[in-house]
Amino acid sequence: MVDHLERPLVDKVRHALQTPSFRRMKRLEARLYIPLYEEDKEECNELVLELAKIDFYLLQRIHRKEVVEICKWYHGLESPRKLFYARHRPTEAYFWALGVYYEPQYAKARKLLAKFIATITPYDDTFDNYGIWEELEPFSNVMQRWNMDEVEQLGECYKDFARFMFGTMIEIENALPEDIARRNVDTIRDINIDSEHKTTKEEASEVLWNEVENAWKSMNHEYLSSTSIPSMLLIRVINLARMMETMYKNIDGYTDSKILKKWIHMFLDEPILF
Repeated sequence: MVDHLERPLVDKVRHALQTPSFRRMKRLEARLYIPLYEEDKEECNELVLELAKIDFYLLQRIHRKEVVEICKWYHGLESPRKLFYARHRPTEAYFWALGVYYEPQYAKARKLLAKFIATITPYDDTFDNYGIWEELEPFSNVMQRWNMDEVEQLGECYKDFARFMFGTMIEIENALPEDIARRNVDTIRDINIDSEHKTTKEEASEVLWNEVENAWKSMNHEYLSSTSIPSMLLIRVINLARMMETMYKNIDGYTDSKILKKWIHMFLDEPILF
């Protein structure tokens, strides 16, 4: 049915069917939708279009400065350079943080979250790509106990990452207001369908995406009905889910970042034409 539509309507319909607007990263959605809106000569309001382009241009200048700051911070540290096995993704980490805190006034939160994401990426790689059980167990114990005194007992790469993690967390803690409430968040459970139920990758993906759909329903319900939790806090959870949708809907975009690099280039490098 879509194929029988004419442009520019067909482009808008395909865009909407690919991912619902509510689930999209807001700033990326703005960048993707501007040319679709501009193409529709009958519906396009030239004043609204110009304001949208100016808004994107001004914010793009801010985002460029921030991502340069994050990259300089990351590559200026000694510890990450020693983690030869790890994915070094400061730009992608900033892009992720930008999806959670996209409003311009949240620059501080955006940069702190970007540093956190850039730091925990090598943690995942340490378990997946480098470590062996005999070394990972004491490393995991040190990280869980959060005991800096035990770091020197670890092997070199584990020691380097632990210093990196502790240093980043201390930096983030020092940047937070002194009276902020800090709570421990427990991980409820890990899902490992492949090994537990001996299913295929396709079957496991279908089950997980059903879980995702149910989670979206729960989040939307809480966001629309909750009165005890501030909406500005709840929207961060939804924004994080939006980034998961952006990163992982079709592929692991954070690991195989060809599509992600295309979006980052469009978002941070490519000028918008007036």
